[in-house]
Amino acid sequence: MRRLLCGLGCLAVLACVSPPPSTGPDVPLWRPPAVSSDPALLSIEPARVAVRVGELATLRVEGSRAHEARCTWPGGASHDPRLRIGPLSAPGVVDVACRADELSVNAQVTFTDAQLHAMRDPYAGGVALFKLRQTPNDASSPVGRQSLGFPTLDALLRALGAYAFPVFPFDRVGTLDRVGLDRWIVVDLPEDVNFYQAVALLRADPGVYPESYLPEDADFLRVRQAGAWPVALREPDPSRSSVREADPPARPGCALPRRLRGECLTSDRIPPVQVAAGKPSWDLESIGAPLAWQRGRGAGVGIAVVDTGVDVNHLSLSANLRTKLDETPGFDADGNGIPGDWAGINFAHLAIAHGDREPRLALGLLSNVADWDGSGESPRLQVSGHGTAIAALAAGAGGAGGRLGVAPRAWILPVDIQENLRTTESRLLEEDPRMRPVPQQTANLSPLRSPVWAVAAGVVYAVREGARVLTCGWPPLQPSWLLHDALLYAEDNCVLAVCASKDSASGPATSSHSYPARWRSSWLRTRQAGSGDVYDAWTGEVQRDFFERPLRALLMAGGSGADAARLPGLEPDLLVPLRSPSGKAAIWSAASNPRNDTSPMPDRRTMVFSRPGAAAGLVAGAALLISAYRPDLEPFEVRSSLLDGAHAEHGAAVLWVPGALEAAEGQPEGSCTALLEQRGQPRNVTEPHWKRIKVRVKRRRPGQDSSVPATPARWP
Repeated sequence: MRRLLCGLGCLAVLACVSPPPSTGPDVPLWRPPAVSSDPALLSIEPARVAVRVGELATLRVEGSRAHEARCTWPGGASHDPRLRIGPLSAPGVVDVACRADELSVNAQVTFTDAQLHAMRDPYAGGVALFKLRQTPNDASSPVGRQSLGFPTLDALLRALGAYAFPVFPFDRVGTLDRVGLDRWIVVDLPEDVNFYQAVALLRADPGVYPESYLPEDADFLRVRQAGAWPVALREPDPSRSSVREADPPARPGCALPRRLRGECLTSDRIPPVQVAAGKPSWDLESIGAPLAWQRGRGAGVGIAVVDTGVDVNHLSLSANLRTKLDETPGFDADGNGIPGDWAGINFAHLAIAHGDREPRLALGLLSNVADWDGSGESPRLQVSGHGTAIAALAAGAGGAGGRLGVAPRAWILPVDIQENLRTTESRLLEEDPRMRPVPQQTANLSPLRSPVWAVAAGVVYAVREGARVLTCGWPPLQPSWLLHDALLYAEDNCVLAVCASKDSASGPATSSHSYPARWRSSWLRTRQAGSGDVYDAWTGEVQRDFFERPLRALLMAGGSGADAARLPGLEPDLLVPLRSPSGKAAIWSAASNPRNDTSPMPDRRTMVFSRPGAAAGLVAGAALLISAYRPDLEPFEVRSSLLDGAHAEHGAAVLWVPGALEAAEGQPEGSCTALLEQRGQPRNVTEPHWKRIKVRVKRRRPGQDSSVPATPARWP
């Protein structure tokens, strides 16, 4: 009998606090409680809080008259200053009222079946990303709107007072969009609307894929427009785009596979003895890079370093940076919707700017791609430059003491998607007010933040800018539909992603924090069933056998003998020695100097970089050589060539670049040459600086192009 009465009581409470089953815009929205008029006398802490369904919420009555207060809520009452509310068995809100004579205060507890977001207050405003079942109206405008062309969803946005934006508003002229990137929207939820109820209503809309939900840090993204900060994104103008080779081939008509062996690569084929600035490092020798340079050194292809940025003044990198003419902070010369991306882009400072008009998408430090990784650390503990080091290993130009990469003539595109958590020692501190020390956290201990939206935007931007390889030496991430779509988009557009198997201080990779390795083809082969998984960020569960396509071309690189992940499906595909055969020498690479980002003098700092990220840089450089030698090959064929040409050591594949090029030579003709010729690429892009370097050549050999830089006489 007691259980029956308890059950009836619980049902009565749920009837008071749970929303009706309808999901239309006429559903009564949960509203926050009134703020205490005199918290020193009487208050409830916290006044607004969210807890999971089935758990208890603990509140405290505070103030000088707290001992007099009597508190009530549906189904409960208490004189104790410590209140225990719930638990509820279904989502809903419980309003709590406390009174002491003439004084009264209110609080509210939100019970949700979702994972709790980082925000404590569900009424502080929020940001969530969704994928729609169809393309919305005006899918490229960076200005917020409440009309997407879906009657029920539009009505819901208006009822919530929310604005929607495209997740990828920059131009993608000429690319294949088989995954539907134009269906992704970001919803900006205002304050005083309950985040968990709003997201539940959005997920229930028939035009939305509920599993695509991805929350982001609204406290960081939502900013107030202040003059020219942040830099507003523009409506893309495809008429400004034109097809242009970032680095023209040696001779016309050399794109066909059968013509890629011989005279077409004369200007790019250099004997090993002509390596710039001396003998190659031991790591290049160990993977056979000097032998591979007989077939070319990567001219004409580009790598996007989607990482912590790069030191644009470093001697090893500045010669190969691809820069745009006429691109200024206020002018979008190439029409891609991003004014000022002259030498790359910084997506780590994505922003939703609010002002006098509708909110719009913007970037806080748009063109600043300096590598801040480790800048807050003591030099004795860490030398900074994660992205700088990877870029130099893949495509370092060499020079007088500079790091020589595997593909020293490929061009480099910095894409900054990670920053030290709201802290920097740069002069740019005042340019983005969000870059400030976190309360109760010193700058030295501030971890790298990597918003999934920023990472996905960086991948899509790299594809749009014409890169053939991108690096993903990111910390372990939870699976997300958004990033999976971005990497599929790269794969469809002839871009190979080379990721580090584990290159983070955040701890070992796990099955729930191992993306993008989790959805690659080897994981599916291990399972021998299904086509992919999808991670539902609302519940925190992974759903098996989802309809999403697997990532066939993604390649995970690791170090032989390194502490690589050994979970099923998470082992590296390809290994690289991180120590010399004698064990005495480690890999060294370029190190950034963020305090020298305005000096005309080139940076020359180096550091030991024997981490899995080093393996990703070297493998990415090998992929560049293959892509330059066989520009027709699709990413999966480039991946297969790397694996087929590898050495087998103790049952693992170890990178051997000459073998990879031999394997690439035997691949059937691919479709990437025709696809890339049709792609609109940014105009007004300069050639890599090495084309303009004055050089001295002691002796010209028969058949050797005099433009080959042997010893740099002057650096720009």
